[in-house]
Amino acid sequence: MPLTEAQRERLYKLLRSFDLEAYVEANFDKVVPSGSSELRVDCFSPNGCAGDDVRAHLWINVHKRAWICYKCGYGDHGTQKGTGFIPRFIADLERITVRQAIDRLLEEHVGTPSEDLALLLEQAFEEDDFQIPSEPPEMVMPKEFHSLHKAKGLSSKSYAAYSVERGFNKDQQLMHDMRYCVSPIPSLPRKYQNTFRKRIIWPIYDQRGTLRSAVARDMSGSKGRPKWVNWPETEPSSYLWPMGRWVPGHGWFTSSLPGTVVLTEGVINAHAVECLTPRVARACFGKKVSDDQIQLLLDDRVREVILAWDYDAKDKMIKAAKRLSIHFRVFVFPYRHPAWAKNLDFGDALDPSSPVHKAVIREMSNLIDVDSPEFCRWANEIEIEKEVHFGF
Repeated sequence: MPLTEAQRERLYKLLRSFDLEAYVEANFDKVVPSGSSELRVDCFSPNGCAGDDVRAHLWINVHKRAWICYKCGYGDHGTQKGTGFIPRFIADLERITVRQAIDRLLEEHVGTPSEDLALLLEQAFEEDDFQIPSEPPEMVMPKEFHSLHKAKGLSSKSYAAYSVERGFNKDQQLMHDMRYCVSPIPSLPRKYQNTFRKRIIWPIYDQRGTLRSAVARDMSGSKGRPKWVNWPETEPSSYLWPMGRWVPGHGWFTSSLPGTVVLTEGVINAHAVECLTPRVARACFGKKVSDDQIQLLLDDRVREVILAWDYDAKDKMIKAAKRLSIHFRVFVFPYRHPAWAKNLDFGDALDPSSPVHKAVIREMSNLIDVDSPEFCRWANEIEIEKEVHFGF
């Protein structure tokens, strides 16, 4: 039997106040918080993931009462029609009909009519009336980005040599899909067409192997160019590098994280830490850790984080340590050897003749716990250095 006008009005009213967060918490065993208003759960879509999702691809915005599965599209009207409707969500999860879900809502809740809502309720069945979280931007690999591990020509020699110098052999070039660029990219807006020329490139892939961005290091030596650039209109800081690897003939494999992870600013330093020490390292693309990156660490149940940003970022490490300590046990790399002050980094330490080559191993074994008195002394040293250098 069709709903009466009064029932339709009452249903719409209660849907506007439905406590989606409480419903999700009560009906899912695994709920992963993501930011202030979003939750992630394993997708249950009967016409999509159908129980095969174990990595919480269904994102739910509890304030907007909207959701989308980034694996099968559940919740997106254009992909799975009608799945952005709360009664449909309840019905699909509990394996009942939409009408049964509506009847139960009407029985359990009492609403008050507030406006003529028949048309609005009809639209709720036909299209998603709420704004859903947008899929992060993807990057299309330009044909001007040439695979480094396949390179044989004269134009690739300097890129290959630099790669090996920084610890990336042929196998690792393939594993990380490293690229190089020698010419402009006409497909980019004019202001970016020459940005990647004469650069070596590290693509950034997410957990699924989807290309999200790229970082590129200058090889021209020009003083007027930034040393590092990112692919336009993408956000590397939403990810960690690497999040997986390419295996010939088998495709993309996600790399899970151990209980302890070293965070560095850039990709070269992350790789160097793994070459020089037994630690697992990830690049976070700068002197801060984003909410998305924290969530990635939490998703893999990381317990300890070692902050190892550049020597000149000690004050930023202190700020980040305070923020990270809410979720993890945090350590900082101490930078005790005086040679670190000469603008040396972990990539430089790969050279056996570098004064900090052995210091990396020694100092990585003598980290500073942010909960220790030693951290207070170390942080105070930063203030003293500021006074010496800047006259504060």
